[in-house]
Amino acid sequence: MFDLLPNRNNVDAVFRPRIGQIILSLFVIVGIALFAYFSFTSHSAQREIREDLYAQETDASALSFTQRDAFGLAFSMAEWGSGLQDSREVQIARALLGQRLGVITSSGEPTINAAPESFRSALQDLDEIIVALTDVPVERRLTIIRDVDPVVETFLTETRLLSQAFQERSRAVIEEAVQSRNQAELRLIVTFGLVGAALLILVTWIAIDIDRGYRRASEMIDSQRAELKSTIATLQRTQEVDVMASKLIQQISDGVAVDQVLGEVGTAFAGILPGVRVDVELNGPQRGSVHVVANSDSTLSEEELNTSVSRIRDVVSVALNREIAEQELKFQRTHDALTGLPNRSVLTEETRRALLASERTGGVAAIFLMDIDRFRDFNNSLGHSVGDILLIELADRLRSTVTGSEVAARLSGDEYAVVAHFRDRDEAVSRARQIFDELHFTSLAGATETNVSVSMGVAISATDHPGAAGLQRSSAMAIYLAKEADRSGFVVFSESEHSALSDRLSEELAARNALRNGEFTLFYQPIMRLENNRPVGVEALLRWDRPGIGVLCPDAFLETTRRAGILVELSEEIIEEALSFWSRNLVKAFDLGQDGMPYVSINIDPVQLDDPLFATFIVGAARRNSVPLAAIVLEVTEHVLSESPMAVEQLDALRRQGVRIALDDFGTGYSALSQAQHLPLDILKVDRSFIPIDELAGRDRRLVSDIHAIAATLGLSTTVEGVESREVAATLRSLGVEFAQGYLYSEPLPEDECINWIHQWTSLANAEGSN
Repeated sequence: MFDLLPNRNNVDAVFRPRIGQIILSLFVIVGIALFAYFSFTSHSAQREIREDLYAQETDASALSFTQRDAFGLAFSMAEWGSGLQDSREVQIARALLGQRLGVITSSGEPTINAAPESFRSALQDLDEIIVALTDVPVERRLTIIRDVDPVVETFLTETRLLSQAFQERSRAVIEEAVQSRNQAELRLIVTFGLVGAALLILVTWIAIDIDRGYRRASEMIDSQRAELKSTIATLQRTQEVDVMASKLIQQISDGVAVDQVLGEVGTAFAGILPGVRVDVELNGPQRGSVHVVANSDSTLSEEELNTSVSRIRDVVSVALNREIAEQELKFQRTHDALTGLPNRSVLTEETRRALLASERTGGVAAIFLMDIDRFRDFNNSLGHSVGDILLIELADRLRSTVTGSEVAARLSGDEYAVVAHFRDRDEAVSRARQIFDELHFTSLAGATETNVSVSMGVAISATDHPGAAGLQRSSAMAIYLAKEADRSGFVVFSESEHSALSDRLSEELAARNALRNGEFTLFYQPIMRLENNRPVGVEALLRWDRPGIGVLCPDAFLETTRRAGILVELSEEIIEEALSFWSRNLVKAFDLGQDGMPYVSINIDPVQLDDPLFATFIVGAARRNSVPLAAIVLEVTEHVLSESPMAVEQLDALRRQGVRIALDDFGTGYSALSQAQHLPLDILKVDRSFIPIDELAGRDRRLVSDIHAIAATLGLSTTVEGVESREVAATLRSLGVEFAQGYLYSEPLPEDECINWIHQWTSLANAEGSN
């Protein structure tokens, strides 16, 4: 993917701070911190100076008072000498001076400590005189005064010098304070100068770097613009390549010939990619190979070229895949998926070709139609997977047997055919016999040896042959005859010999083709619980949707299917389809909480019950379609249970596993209800011939009441068929009959319509119940 924005790492590199700038910034920060610290200490020093000055003033006041009291003491001494005062007054003056000297100054010391040592010494000498003073006569006092005069003079002198001593002390304190303040200011000036210089250097350096970074960023943006322009051009070419690729792929989807699209690839992409030549191989083993050559003047990058080549190969790949898919689809349309042999459409075309050859060059066209004997037994006993193996094995043998212009095909199920052109009828019959013999072999499918044989019907064209369809119809009639018990399994159709069978065989053939073509379908008629008027299940009813005729009921075709030998196969398909319908749709349409699990009721033909594997088939079909055995009801007629011990045994085995058995069309046969107690039954279905259309009364009402009473005694539930009026339904409900079906509720319906009917009926019933 192209990067349309400037590289973030490059931008960061342009404006990233340098190590020296970071160190210088840290130095400025530290300097500012020191400047703040020194400012704080200078302020503290000034405060201390002010406090010292205040203290000096206090001390000066203390010394002034001390000086006054000292002069007072000297004056008292003079007054004592003149006789004006007595010794006590002198001692009081001394006491006052002593009190003054004991005062604590602001410096925390007594005032006497602030006085010079000489003053303290003079005071001490004076104290010795004061102590000795007594009140003597004046004459004596003068003598004493003259004797102590030197001491008093010394004391006076020291007292006068107290001011000078204080001044000297104050001067020293002030000088110390001023010196401390000057040092603090010097530190501030030095720190401020260093911080300012560092800040100036840092700002200058950053400004230079910003200018340099701006220039580099401008160059980078110019480079990115050029790269962006190139990228946009690349993206436009890439988009054009994608658009062209999509256009060509759309042409492929629209059905344009693959060769035409491949021929346009080189020209289409060469016009988009400057300086590039594109060639696509159209023929030979390298068909679809892409060759791309970039000239020396091409401006395409390697990445763009590789991307374009990839898109070109995508187009070629889609084209080739379309070609392969068309070939596969053509093969699937004309060949059988399981065996790989040609199918019925190919057989029809080859039949026309063989007939055309016989018209042009003489000779005859022939179809050999064959199917595997007892193939249904293989499937039921060994399983469908083994049956598929057998079908493939026969196809392989048939493929290796045919020669020359002969074409083998698989038509459906176990039915195969060979069509070819021969010199005459005898050659066609001889070749058919050879192929017939080759298709009798021993197979190991299912891990056991199985003898495989086929039946073959041969149809050979005559001078007035009816065309491909007629020849195929003749071959179908021939194989039908070949499978009859008194035949050898090989029949050559003869119009004169087999014309009497034509109508009957045509009907039977139509039934066989209907089974292969899926023309048989199931309709479903709801079965109702009379107590609450809600559905409990459905009966599956067979119909033949015959082209050109319409939907036929079983009475119109069951005997034909029995003669055609497809009744058992048809019945098995009916069972599978009915159970599939239950699991796909029926169980989902019912309210299981209110109505319980629905069931599907299936009519069973007597010929099915003659198969000893019938019970196994029912259980397997239920398992394959995920249907509980309790959801299956099998309907059988009276004479089946009366005449076939095997049928009774199989139905009893199924009933023990949960399948319910219904006796259908009761009253139309010759058996009596007393026989039902010995049969494996769960449901008794009263034939519609006992039920009037409008009203159930009189003899008919008593008959139905008696049948229901005896059925209840035997533990059987009763279902009445052919209910067409509300009056009949009400009468049945009053008699205690459990279930009913008929046109009052619904005629037999196709699968989707039946499900819609159930939804509508239950919705209406729920709405009426809520009201």
